[in-house]
Amino acid sequence: MRKDIRKTLRSTLRLLGLEVSRVARSDYQRRRGRLLQIWRIEHVLDVGANLGQYVRQLRANGYSGRVTSFEPQPEAFDRLYRSWHKDQNWEGRQVAVGASAGEAILKVTRDSVSSSLLNPSQFYSKIVPAADVARTITVPVIPIAPILDSLSLKSPRIHLKVDVQGFEQSVIDGAGASLQNCAALEIELALAPLYDGATLLSELLPRLLRQGFYIVGVNEGFVDPTSLRTLDIDVLMKNPLFD
Repeated sequence: MRKDIRKTLRSTLRLLGLEVSRVARSDYQRRRGRLLQIWRIEHVLDVGANLGQYVRQLRANGYSGRVTSFEPQPEAFDRLYRSWHKDQNWEGRQVAVGASAGEAILKVTRDSVSSSLLNPSQFYSKIVPAADVARTITVPVIPIAPILDSLSLKSPRIHLKVDVQGFEQSVIDGAGASLQNCAALEIELALAPLYDGATLLSELLPRLLRQGFYIVGVNEGFVDPTSLRTLDIDVLMKNPLFD
């Protein structure tokens, strides 16, 4: 049964121009670091920073340029601050990123990393009990478009990373036409309904391909430890305008 599911998934992804193979996470991180150097990336926008894990991976693999991290959860941002305030090329903003400016309710989960502006689905909560919502808080939300427009004038080679636990569609909506200011994009895409109302890979990836971005690399993300089903993947994409 699992073999049939994997075969169907691979066939579907191939129709979208996407090939998935099992690659060591460290190999993917080294390759990404090298690509950011080759692409001459000058500024990374780290949307959904949590504790700064992503930027530490970039630093460990050769990227030394500017970074702006966005993280709305207060406790996570406090820990993030301990990292970025020591790095002269790294700054943080305690806000969420979405389709438009305003406020939203952040669902803070017991494991922190699953916190989202969306509710964890029953499917996800069964797999990861620590993804239960522990409390809710109101957080500010901003669109990324004005930031992309501003930065493109100073640092024209921008890499946008989006990992916001099911809220990726709203981040892309808030980027609008300014997404074309990004030389590269890395986005977490769900293969299963981990959050209520979240957009899955089958809907969001074709949209990004239609906007001209092409796939450069894929990293297997969260895997259900019981069924061994891959539930999300990270997709690294390039804007041909910056080739």
